[in-house]
Amino acid sequence: ARFPNNKRRAAVRFDASYDRRDNVLFPSRGLLLSTSMEYGSALLLGEMDFLTLSANARFYFPMPFGFVFKSNTAGAYVVNRKGGVVPVSERFYEGGPIQSVRGYTWQSISPTVTLGNGYDPAGEKITARLGGVSRFVQNLEVETPPIPVFPMLPLKLFLFLDGGNTWSETEKPFFFPNILLPKRDGTDLPLGMFYSVGVGGMLATPLFPLRIDFTVPLTRRPQDELINFFISAGSPF
Repeated sequence: ARFPNNKRRAAVRFDASYDRRDNVLFPSRGLLLSTSMEYGSALLLGEMDFLTLSANARFYFPMPFGFVFKSNTAGAYVVNRKGGVVPVSERFYEGGPIQSVRGYTWQSISPTVTLGNGYDPAGEKITARLGGVSRFVQNLEVETPPIPVFPMLPLKLFLFLDGGNTWSETEKPFFFPNILLPKRDGTDLPLGMFYSVGVGGMLATPLFPLRIDFTVPLTRRPQDELINFFISAGSPF
């Protein structure tokens, strides 16, 4: 049930949004509020039962000298309405360059589960990233005005701070009064979250913004690199 194989997925999804941004690709002021609900059930001829609720708030504030302050807040929760476990395909993972906690390997921020008897023949512990049933991400970013480095291809630089995590059924997110998860992977988690800082640049090509990030995980685990480098297309939020 937790790791479904050859299972049919059927779901219906409803989205609502309120968009007051001045520009979709390069917003400098305004806000975007969105929420969604996704429901999977045997009633829809599927073989997995889940209900996912998510919300997102983005704010853009113009600053002096053409700088822009940007904030992205996202949260979500998923549950099996029949009382069983939530399959890994519907759970949440963090880490990566887009709308996540930058500075960490793709989907590496996740609760783990021990497999089998817990150890392989060499004595190494066997674990798998289980994914969380709740998530929270906060991205803060300051962006410079366009810099005419290349003809017709303005360059924008940015500085950012990210924080977030995912939590399993037995863990409490940071906003609950009693934090049950002060550590994960042997690392202390202030307020129960992972943090990173970084700098980078975004080149506004005619097709899409090309973005390069250099990030440093502040909540560093033994498996995390000191500096991570990402190349992505489009704005992170």
